[in-house]
Order: sequence, then structure tokens, then C-alpha cells
Amino acid sequence: MHNGTNDEGRGREGEKGLSYAGYVSHGGLINEADYQSALTRSRGAKVGDGARSQSEGIARFSGLDLGALRGEIDPRVLYGILRNDTAPSEVLHHHSQMSDQKLFVETLRMLEKGEAVSVVQKAYPNIFAQQN
Repeated sequence: MHNGTNDEGRGREGEKGLSYAGYVSHGGLINEADYQSALTRSRGAKVGDGARSQSEGIARFSGLDLGALRGEIDPRVLYGILRNDTAPSEVLHHHSQMSDQKLFVETLRMLEKGEAVSVVQKAYPNIFAQQN
């Protein structure tokens, strides 16, 4: 079975230069299958009003300009996809159990926006107390 890494242990390249290895190097917690699935589903998808409002609110509170973070994959769309995922019954820990702020940080990690991750973590010190 292929585990998604090449012979040097680097992650298989995903969307336009994004890789699972890059995501993990930013502290990513989501497994590779869910990571790849979310990125694939985010291409060309529309963002729902709830996900748009929630992600924009977190970004605004943190002082982030979401427009500057948008690339081929809109972070609001990716956040919405992750937020709407449901855990399979056999899975004990799943990203659907994360708080909105933690899931938004996972979104930024998936897009390899390390500086933005730090900005959000600093804006929510009670949620990210261990990382500060």
C-alpha cells in the first residue's frame, strides 16, 4: 500500500505546490487522506454563508486580510469543507470535533500560511495557550 510519501519521505504534491509534508511541518493534525480529499473538493466549490461568515469573523478578529490569503484555493471554501465533514463511526478523533478557531488554523496550515497561523493563535490566547 502506498502511504503518500516518496522514497525520501516527502509528501506527495497536492494542489499547486502544497504538500502533506508541508502541512505537517506547519503542525498539521489532519490525516493525509482527509487532507487530500478536502483540497480536492475545495477546487471550484462554493462557500456557504455560514462558513463564509465564520471564517471571515475569525480572520477579522485576528487582523488577517482574507483577500491577501486567497490563491487557487479560497480559505473560506476549504474551511467550510472541513467544517461540514463528518467523522466516520469508527474514528475516535476527527477534525469535525475541533473548535471553529482551531479548524480555521488547520485550514491555514493546509494552505501553508504559517505567518497567518501565528496571527490567529495570538488573537485567541485562551484557545491556543499551549502553542504560545
